[in-house]
Amino acid sequence: MTLQAETAEGRAQVLVRHGFNLDLVPSRLVLDDYQTDSLMHRAYPSFPAQQDADRELDEQLSNAFAGLFNLPQVIAVAQGRLAEALLVNALVSPGDCVLGSAPFPTLEAHVRLKGASLCSVPTVDGNGVFAADLDSAALECAIRRVGRQRVPFIVLEPCTNAIGGAPMSVENLRAIKAVASRHGIALILDATRIISNACLVREHASGWQGSDELHIVKAMCELADGVLMSATKEMPTTIGGFLALRERALFERCLDQALIFGSGLDLMGKRRLLAALHEPSGLVERVRARIDQVRRLHGLVGAGRGLSAGAHGLFLHGSAAFADMAAHLCPARAFLNHLYVSHGVRGALNPGASSEQGDAQVRFAIAVPGKSQRALEAAAAAIRAALAETDQFVGLEEVYRPKGMAGGLLATYRQAGGMHA
Repeated sequence: MTLQAETAEGRAQVLVRHGFNLDLVPSRLVLDDYQTDSLMHRAYPSFPAQQDADRELDEQLSNAFAGLFNLPQVIAVAQGRLAEALLVNALVSPGDCVLGSAPFPTLEAHVRLKGASLCSVPTVDGNGVFAADLDSAALECAIRRVGRQRVPFIVLEPCTNAIGGAPMSVENLRAIKAVASRHGIALILDATRIISNACLVREHASGWQGSDELHIVKAMCELADGVLMSATKEMPTTIGGFLALRERALFERCLDQALIFGSGLDLMGKRRLLAALHEPSGLVERVRARIDQVRRLHGLVGAGRGLSAGAHGLFLHGSAAFADMAAHLCPARAFLNHLYVSHGVRGALNPGASSEQGDAQVRFAIAVPGKSQRALEAAAAAIRAALAETDQFVGLEEVYRPKGMAGGLLATYRQAGGMHA
C-alpha cells in the first residue's frame, strides 16, 4: 500500500506504519517539516526538493549492501575509519585485547584510545598463496592467555594490507569462525578488499575455481558476525564505508554510536555510495582488472630483491631491498624521495607495516580506475632505475614528530648524507 500524507487518515496510517515514532517518518510524507535545521538530509541544492532525501535512501543503501554481502543490518558512513570507531566504541572496554590479523593503523588507534590493545595472531604460512591465513591453534592460545572475557571481538582482514595484500582462504576463515564460536566471541571481517580476496580464492583455491566471485564474497560474509569496510578501495566512489551486523542487539549498540557521532554522509554522499553498489558485476570486473595491472607492473619491474605483488599494489620489503644501507637513516623514505625527485613517481610507506628505520615496507598501490599500459611501463622503468641508484640516495634524520597517529604524516626530517653503512 502506498502511503499518503495529504489527509488526516493518510497521516494516521503513516504513523502506524512507522511505529508511532515521528522521527522515523520520511520527509516526503511530511507536508511542512521543522524536524531539524540541518541541511544534511535535505535535497538542497543539488537535487529537486520533491525527491525524498533521508530514510528511503538509507533503506535503499542498506538493501543494496545486504544483497551483496548478506548481512541484514547496515549502517552507511562516510569512511571506513568511522565504521571502526562505531564498532570499537560499542564493544571495547579498557584492558581488553582485540585479536586477529595485522591491523590497519586507524583500527589500532581506535582500540588504543579505549585503553585496550590489539594483538596480531601469527599466520600459518607467510610464503604461501594464502599468506593471510591465521594459525587457529595460536588464536586458541591467545584467547586462553588473555582470557575470554577480555576479548571483545576477533577481526580478520582478507587481502591484509599490512602483509602485502595477501589473501585469506575460505577454509581458514571457517577454522577461525569455529574457534570464535567455541568461545562465544564475535568475528568481524574488515571487508575493504574482500572482492580482491574472492578473485584470488577463485583463482587459487581448490573447490572454488568454478565459483562466481560474488558467491565467494557471500560465503565469507556468512561466516562473520559483522563486517566493516571502506568503500573507496574497491568501489567507484570517493566517499563511503559500511558497518553491517548480524545480531540485532549489537547493531543497536553501534547505531547508538552513529546517532551520537553522525554518519558523515550528506545526501550527495549517500547517492554516490548507492550508485557505486548499483552494478555488482562491474565491481568484480574492475577489481580483476586492477589485480591484472598489479601483476603487469610486477613483471615490468622484474623479480628483484624484496618485491612482491599483492591484490592492490606492488610491495617492496626494505629488509631485502635496503639491507646494506644504514637503517637509522630511513632508507625506505630516502628511496621514495629519490624516486619522486629523480623520476616523478610517488610511492608510500605501507600503512601498518612500516617503521621509519629498518624493515619498512614500500607500497605502490593502484586504484580501481586503473592505469594505462604506458603509465605502468613508465613507472616500472622509474622504479627499476631508482633501485639501481642507491649511491644517490640521501639519508634522513628526523627533526620533529607530533605525538599520536598524525606523527608519521606530519613528521619533518633533515638530510644526513650518504646511505651506505
